Amino acid sequence: MKRIGFLLAAVAFSSLLRAQNNNDSARNLQEVVVTATKFPAKLREVGKVMQVISREEIQRNAGRNLSELLQRQTGIIVNGSTNNLGTNQSLYMQGASAANTLILLDGVPLQDASGISAEFDLNSIALNQLERIEILKGAQSTLYGSDAVAGVINLITQTGNQRSNGQVTAVAGSYDTYRLQAQLSGSDDSLFHYQVSYTKLQSQGFSSAKDTVANRSFERDGFNQDAFLASVGFQAAPRTNAKVFVRFNRNLADIDAGAFADDADYRFRNLNANLGTAWQHRFRKGIWYLNYQYNWVDRQLWDGSNSIGGFSQTQRASYISQQHTAETYATFDIHRRVKWLVGADWRLSRTDQFYRSTSIFGPFESQPLGADTTRTTQLSAFTSLFLQPSKQVNLELGTRVNHHSIYGTNGTFSANASWQLAPSWRLFGNLGSGYRVPSLYQLFSEFGNAALKPEQSINGQLGLQWQQEKIDVRANAFVRRINDVIVFYTDPTTFNSFYRNADQQRDKGIEAELTYRPWRKLHVTANYSYVDGEIQTTTAAGKDTAVFNLFRRPAHTLQAGITWHPTSAWTIRTQWRHVSHFFEPRFGAAPFRMNGFYTLDLYADYRLGKSWTCFVDLQNVTDRQYMEIRGFTSRGFNWNAGLTFRW
Repeated sequence: MKRIGFLLAAVAFSSLLRAQNNNDSARNLQEVVVTATKFPAKLREVGKVMQVISREEIQRNAGRNLSELLQRQTGIIVNGSTNNLGTNQSLYMQGASAANTLILLDGVPLQDASGISAEFDLNSIALNQLERIEILKGAQSTLYGSDAVAGVINLITQTGNQRSNGQVTAVAGSYDTYRLQAQLSGSDDSLFHYQVSYTKLQSQGFSSAKDTVANRSFERDGFNQDAFLASVGFQAAPRTNAKVFVRFNRNLADIDAGAFADDADYRFRNLNANLGTAWQHRFRKGIWYLNYQYNWVDRQLWDGSNSIGGFSQTQRASYISQQHTAETYATFDIHRRVKWLVGADWRLSRTDQFYRSTSIFGPFESQPLGADTTRTTQLSAFTSLFLQPSKQVNLELGTRVNHHSIYGTNGTFSANASWQLAPSWRLFGNLGSGYRVPSLYQLFSEFGNAALKPEQSINGQLGLQWQQEKIDVRANAFVRRINDVIVFYTDPTTFNSFYRNADQQRDKGIEAELTYRPWRKLHVTANYSYVDGEIQTTTAAGKDTAVFNLFRRPAHTLQAGITWHPTSAWTIRTQWRHVSHFFEPRFGAAPFRMNGFYTLDLYADYRLGKSWTCFVDLQNVTDRQYMEIRGFTSRGFNWNAGLTFRW
């Protein structure tokens, strides 16, 4: 605790990090958000913990990727975000496992049904395609269904809202990395709008595996990405608006054999495509919404015999995922202080996959999975009632009923409240249940278990916010209990491995955020998060045991910073981040203790008139050497610089 106190003092005196933009603070109570309620609402009307990343903040990260930007947000750890481009990354929100945070694309769930836990690969989203990002914490299964146990992250794509405008950004940086982003958008009043964007990213990279002996000369692992998005919106009728879109992403990456293990011919390719449509119809006292998305993922891995970095001599794998999601819901203005939401959604997930390898023990082939049998469907109905008993109090009560093709019927609930205690003080809290059904891999693979139960959870949060003209402080505490938590188990006698349900996961934590604007041109921010958790089981003798299991999730994370506008054309900011030590799991032995670390980044941009902006981004300027994942390389000092032209 003495060290934490010292770090907090350092924040107060040095103010080294910028977390969010002054004009678009996630804590601005007048800001309109959509994720918390599924329709536009002001933050002061929401009893939930929300953060918003604005378009301006996204543009100021043109040389970074989505995971790096999410990493800056309070209570979020993206393990592997500073590793080589294209490597696996896991997102942990408020300490929960990666499978318990649901990624949304324009409000619709986005998953990879072929994955072990069905979590979506953040590498498949190009940052410049997004208009804004809304982060909603706490159990959200009532509004968004399975996997929204710890919260949701809504990636909201751009929509043309001006007659005609475009933007081209060229970026170059360390590791022979080059990025080109181009987009064009426009509209004809409210009758028609369009958006087209393309991103090309290419990097020679560095060795993904950590090279602990310099003369081993691990080879560089490159990355190549093409990302395309196009959408068209139009007014289908006087009160009806529609949008159709297509998004495509191709990633090609060199990867290594594992921790500390190089492999010169191991390749990975990921194709991801989304097709979708969204409709809105306004009637006298409400809005009717209709959304559909198709999400397709094709992941291919191959490893030849010319370079053997791990156990296998050759490998070949294919993982294909298909997901259909359709939802319809409507909001009704029952009274000026009462709003009602009611809706239903349908989901279909299926996968085709196989894995083959050869080793000194001979050939091996996993149990192939086919989309005809490896599939699930789910039909849900949900409703929420929004009440405003007075101008100071806002309430929300909701419930959802789900019918799963394997698990039958279950339900969730949510209750949220906010109370404006005084002009500067707001109290908010929420209590909700969540659930997560096992993934197709956990059910049907060679390690699968058809007897698995869904995870059932309860999540509570309570927070207080103080906001005045120049200062904004928000703090909240949370607790989470997950019953029948899904774990991977290896029998110590037979060494048979499979997925099973443990008894209960218990997590808790606190978060605090500060924004201070001493004057118009200076913006100081800081945030701190603490998380702790354990898994509880009952032995055959009836004795309860508790074991810490929040691996790769540091207990303490502290960020702080400053943004300065010396003139209207200049923006200068620094960013400092510190994480405490954390633990890495190890089979059959005590976990590894990984050292904590800090990073310091510097950024500046300069506007040359109305059309041109140049920037430079220096990352890890003190060249700290650390590992986010044991055995894999994190970036030392690196830089990128770019130029943007707008018209």
